Amino acid sequence: MKLFIATNSETVKTDSYLLLLKACKSAILNTSFDVYVIFDGSKDELNGLPPEVNVIEHRHRCYDKLKQYTGEQLKIATGAFLRTEIPYLCYKLGFTDEYVLYVDYDVMFFQGDYSYLDKLKPKYFAVAPEFDINDYVNFNTGAMLMNVKTMLNEDSIVLNHIVNNLENLETYDQTLYKNLYADKITKLPPIYNWKPYWGKANPLIVHFHGAKPKMVEPPERYALPIVKHLREINLNSYKYYNDIWEKI
Repeated sequence: MKLFIATNSETVKTDSYLLLLKACKSAILNTSFDVYVIFDGSKDELNGLPPEVNVIEHRHRCYDKLKQYTGEQLKIATGAFLRTEIPYLCYKLGFTDEYVLYVDYDVMFFQGDYSYLDKLKPKYFAVAPEFDINDYVNFNTGAMLMNVKTMLNEDSIVLNHIVNNLENLETYDQTLYKNLYADKITKLPPIYNWKPYWGKANPLIVHFHGAKPKMVEPPERYALPIVKHLREINLNSYKYYNDIWEKI
């Protein structure tokens, strides 16, 4: 199965680039996925990526609209919305996969049995909860198992929604997917998008949602209420997963 991660040149300029490097390295070491990075920039900027990682240089087709954002919002949006381009890129590059996995770059992969992903077969896409482990209404798009054919058929709908609703997409792609597919999702088990604040378990993919590892978290972010809250919900668990991440 192909695994996609997406980001832009802004990531390379910060310590957050370590997140991308370790996400890719852990995927190569612990899974059998074919790893692809969709990158808004030149692949020459991506120093240190494992040689097994395939890089697709691509700027979102709605980039001119995304420039409505400025500053930090533009940096985030041009990377976040790239996941909506995956079905189009699969078609453009001649990939024939029925299903592919997307993850944010602030994840790490563990060894284990990922075969359930081959059996899930969502009609549109499968996602796990965001904050509440039982709440699939408020899902998180940090890990998505996509039905390539179906989502390619939805391509014009997704693009039009970006163009016509950008100012209302508060959490970028996630709001878009909730607007269009809230009652159409397939449930992805939490072990494929496990948050440190859910505690110690045996996850396959851990997502540093909100609170990043200490090596890349700018000190000023620790003071933000949401970051402070997500770290301190289960600080022992956060430290546990942070220590594993640092050793990758």
